[in-house]
Amino acid sequence: MVKEEELKSYLQEQTRLSYRLWALLQTVVLLLLVPLFLALGMPLWGWFILVFLMLIAKWFVFLQKSQKFYQGAGVNWSYLIAYEERRKQTILRFFALFTNVKGISNSVKRRAYLDGLTNILPKRQSTTWQNIYLRSYLRNGDFLALTIRLLFLSLLGIGFISQSWIAAIFVALLNYLLLFQLTALYNAFDYQYLTFLFPLETGLKLKGVKQVIILIGYSVLFVETMMALLFFQDRVALLFMIGITLLLYFIYLPFKLRSLVD
Repeated sequence: MVKEEELKSYLQEQTRLSYRLWALLQTVVLLLLVPLFLALGMPLWGWFILVFLMLIAKWFVFLQKSQKFYQGAGVNWSYLIAYEERRKQTILRFFALFTNVKGISNSVKRRAYLDGLTNILPKRQSTTWQNIYLRSYLRNGDFLALTIRLLFLSLLGIGFISQSWIAAIFVALLNYLLLFQLTALYNAFDYQYLTFLFPLETGLKLKGVKQVIILIGYSVLFVETMMALLFFQDRVALLFMIGITLLLYFIYLPFKLRSLVD
């Protein structure tokens, strides 16, 4: 087919363009790291060899990825559609860090190794929503992965930002982003109409998601505090980080959840 041949040519052209872009970015990063490599004892010619090897490795990575676009003499349409959907979801999840975004699809995994964490909540009728939301958090790939990523960034900020106050503000901002995203848990079961048949008071749903979000947030804050005790020179900055985060959970969280209900 003529159109399919045109698409193949377009894919090959874009693959080469993407390689040149990422090769340039990679080289610039390595160029910025030249003083570090020289300080570690690497000769200048060794740096050029490293750049050359990295460019070759990057080319083989792009070549391997691009081969999945084709099937025999034609185009692998199923893979291309799935690839484009993953690309769109990645972009949407980035913007979802700052605002509510529609069109994000979620994946659910069993994660049997996390089943022990579900036992921290009592199995009573009054805690039905708490147990449901906790399981949703642990088995929803987006919420759990987002928490791990933001916690990792927070720990990096605490460890590598020398100014305690800047690090504290950075961590507080990440904690706000985490809290903002976790409020989406409230609507996680809106598609399941059987939940409306639960013999529970309406307010228990709001109470349940609030307690689960607070449990997650306090766990993250505890890890951050332990890390900050090791690296922060200014204890007032540590208290600021803790205080701002607690204010977010005591004041902003109830306000945000009420807006979702209304």
